Amino acid sequence: MSFSAPTQFLALFESVAGDIGDRLPETPAGGPALAGGIGLGHVLVAVWNLTREVDTFGFEFGPFVAFSLIATPGLVVCFLAVRMSYSDFDSRKRWLIGWSAVGGSTLFGAIIYLSILVRLAEGRALSEPIFVLSLASGTGSAAGMVIGELYARALQSAAAADRQRNQLEFMQSLFRHDVMNSMTIIQSRAEFLTDETDGQNQEFAETILEYADNIVSLADRVKEMSNVITGQGEISPSPTPLKPIVERQVTPIRKSHEEIAFDVDVGNVTVMADPLLEEVVGNLVKNAVKHGYDGSDDFTVSVWTTSSDGRTRLHIADTGTGIPEEHREDIFDRGTSETGSGFGLFFVETMVDHYGGSVRVEPNEPSGTVFVVELDTA
Repeated sequence: MSFSAPTQFLALFESVAGDIGDRLPETPAGGPALAGGIGLGHVLVAVWNLTREVDTFGFEFGPFVAFSLIATPGLVVCFLAVRMSYSDFDSRKRWLIGWSAVGGSTLFGAIIYLSILVRLAEGRALSEPIFVLSLASGTGSAAGMVIGELYARALQSAAAADRQRNQLEFMQSLFRHDVMNSMTIIQSRAEFLTDETDGQNQEFAETILEYADNIVSLADRVKEMSNVITGQGEISPSPTPLKPIVERQVTPIRKSHEEIAFDVDVGNVTVMADPLLEEVVGNLVKNAVKHGYDGSDDFTVSVWTTSSDGRTRLHIADTGTGIPEEHREDIFDRGTSETGSGFGLFFVETMVDHYGGSVRVEPNEPSGTVFVVELDTA
């Protein structure tokens, strides 16, 4: 049996169960009703078995233990059915979960029933076959329903991921189309002004052309980032000089925040990364300025490197208010709002992980935050 056989079986079961659901009335209550009926049936079997054993053995401890063992899986199935009725599953997935309960009950019950037939064929004595068969069938229902719910949730998450990926691809395509068209016009006009003017006007035109080129480069990197995030692109780390990247990212931020002191001491070190490392560094520097700046006159952003054991560590620190200790563990989670960083730090961790490195956050002394990006030294 190949490794993909269980996946193929689940896909086949999902298709068959869903098709059965499609042929039945389109109602969200169908799946929960089916599962609830199975669970209630197991509870009724437990009650019937209890009355039968009480008539035989009287009110002893054993019959009630047997009742609890048989009834518990049925009650679990009933609970899951009620919970499913309040869930966000569509009708098809609800039928899938309901038929999973039926399938689990049938499978477990059939296995025990076959073992009973084998024992009968061998002439062996049987002890309480009804109890064993009921217990196995109920347990199979509960197990099947749990597996069905997990599988339905996985299908739902996969569908949501596909929608998000398609939306991201559409927005990225739209962004590149509009931006590239606009920047082509800006670049051509700036090049014309650069050739036809002199003095301060020429300097302004050169500045426009420089930033237009930066935006075009950013659009290309956005495409690469979206490909990595959606799983359509591959990352092949290669020797990447770190110092030029830091300088290109810090320089414009330093110019636009003259009230903030920057202390940069990055050695001529080469790390294993790719061009998207620029976005990693830029996100961390911008994060230090945006979320670390407390308005004080002595606020400083420091960037430096250390190396040892074949690894290079890029430190980006600020002297701001810092990040509370209870939030440092989840600061890189997508959508976190504790520092307003949202997607940025999630992207940082994703890219650094692809490079085979790591990123962590530490407290700065006496105040502030230090982000440490650790990469392989080339």
